[in-house]
Amino acid sequence: MARPKTKHSKALNCLIEVETYKLLEEFCSDVGQTKTEMVERAIREYVQNHKDEQEKLRK
Repeated sequence: MARPKTKHSKALNCLIEVETYKLLEEFCSDVGQTKTEMVERAIREYVQNHKDEQEKLRK
């Protein structure tokens, strides 16, 4: 059965190292969140934390 879409989303496929995947899976299990939620959060945090650096590189 397909999962109902609750938000506007776009699929992302990527390959990551097995050890990184295991870390993600274990962390998600510990905190009770999905891998999707954690990846979205990690991307948002990374981008927000590195915006200034990117602006400097563009100049």
